[in-house]
This record gives sequence, C-alpha cells and structure tokens, in this order.
Amino acid sequence: MENINKYIYSLILTALIAVIVELVSPADDGGGLGKHVNLICGLCIAVALLNPLKEGAQWLLELARDGIDGVVETSEMPSVEHYGDAFAEQVYTVSESEIKRLLCKQFDISENDIEIRCDFDERYLLVRITVLLSGKAVFKDPHKITDYLSGAIGCEAVVAIT
Repeated sequence: MENINKYIYSLILTALIAVIVELVSPADDGGGLGKHVNLICGLCIAVALLNPLKEGAQWLLELARDGIDGVVETSEMPSVEHYGDAFAEQVYTVSESEIKRLLCKQFDISENDIEIRCDFDERYLLVRITVLLSGKAVFKDPHKITDYLSGAIGCEAVVAIT
C-alpha cells in the first residue's frame, strides 16, 4: 500500500511541476518554445506513469540472469526455518515411517522388529539413516540393508542389532 501511495504522490507532483513550468514559460508565438516545453512536460509525465514497470523489468532481468532458483530465494516466501520444530518433526516422522515401510517390504521384516532413526542437517536434508534390528530381523544381512539404503536413498546408512 505504501508503494501505491508513493506512486500516486510522485504522479501528482510531476503533473503539478509540469503545469507550473508551462505557466511560467513564455507564451507560444508559433516559434516553437512552447512546443518543446509541452514535449518535455509530457515526457516527464509519461516517465512517471511508466515508473512501476521498472520493477517488473528488473524482476524479469533477475529471472533471466539467475534462473528461477535465484528469484525464488530472494522472494518473500517463508523459509523452512519459519516453520520451525513442527516442520522438522513432520519431516522426521514421514521419512522414518516411509523408510521402515520400504525395508519391511524389501527384506520381509516385521514392523515390530525394526526401528528407523533419521539424521538431518540444518537444511532438513537426510544425511544418515540408522536401522535398529531386533527379534527375527537380527538374522537379516546388515550389509545388504546398508547397501540397499545407500543406493536407494543416497546417504550414509548404519545397521545395528539390538
């Protein structure tokens, strides 16, 4: 809203200055001075009218130069940190349950015999998966589970038997 007010004020001020300059300039006797004053005043008003397009053009230039990632990063969208602990907890829960489901299906393990712990960095990227095997799952080959997780998810995987 503040930008709109500034725009309207600058438009009114430009128009007032143009009127004052036209009134102060000598009367047009057909010699051309009045034409030039009118032309310059009209150009000033046109520039004031088109001024908001400058921001749109700058945004398009940034988009062309930096790509969509650069523009999105500088926009006013809320960051991951904005959501805080609730977001992190949701990421942990979904990741752990999905990895558990995947391992149970792939290696025929009961859901009661496996526990998953995921470690994330400050940007909530998965950096390590710890798999805790118990019950009948302790007889599964931990190296196969580690290799499978490292290949499928692309992060460090550790298997421990409890």
